[in-house]
Amino acid sequence: MARITQYGGGGGGRMRFLTPIQVNWWSGARLSLGIIIANCAIWFLLVIGGKLNGNLHSTITYFFAISPETTFQKLYFWSLITYSFLHFGFWHLFYNMLFILFFSPQIERDLGPRKFAIFYLVCAIGAALVSLLAKTIGGIDVPTIGASGAVMGILIAYGLSYPYQTIYFWGIFPIKMWTLILVIIVIQLAMAIQDGLNSYTDYWAHLGGLMTGFIYMKLLTKSNRKPKPPSKRTRNWRGEETGEERSYYLEI
Repeated sequence: MARITQYGGGGGGRMRFLTPIQVNWWSGARLSLGIIIANCAIWFLLVIGGKLNGNLHSTITYFFAISPETTFQKLYFWSLITYSFLHFGFWHLFYNMLFILFFSPQIERDLGPRKFAIFYLVCAIGAALVSLLAKTIGGIDVPTIGASGAVMGILIAYGLSYPYQTIYFWGIFPIKMWTLILVIIVIQLAMAIQDGLNSYTDYWAHLGGLMTGFIYMKLLTKSNRKPKPPSKRTRNWRGEETGEERSYYLEI
């Protein structure tokens, strides 16, 4: 489980943890929670529906996934968004929602719900277009589904906003956020070059999400990306009095 560890400050070096099961984690991030709930609900309904109708999943994929044939030739343009709410299996869903759980709430707080919704959809569409372009050039017409492209956009947004945030994987392996982003980019690019389009994972969609998120965040002004400082008597999203100096470490 992810947690933010708080060290130091005026409280005499006390330490506390903030986890996703606490209300403060989701303060100002209801849309992020809604995205997770929507994806999980859709997956669950498709699993149940698939038990009743064996052709349901293939039908849903045909009409709502992205592919050169359906999206471009048959003009199923809604698939540029709907594909990001569908997943092939539990683990596909689990890892995408896990990254949204860790990184999306703070980006939503920074941008605000309306701008975050636009950002999320733009990243999903950007990832879809890059994937479709790669498939069209490669002459491969296979469907793509999943929130991975939008997730990559969230990751690059977090990396640009908090490059020196320390990430602990499973509370053991520390890595700076900018280093993590660099590793992700190198891996995605290497896998896209090595496997091309002959893979169950659409690495070009991942790269498209990264590029779209990067461009989007760079186009935003600093004042638009950063929230206004709260007044002295208010508490920040972590529930602390403002003015306390803390360092935070996100543990995954």
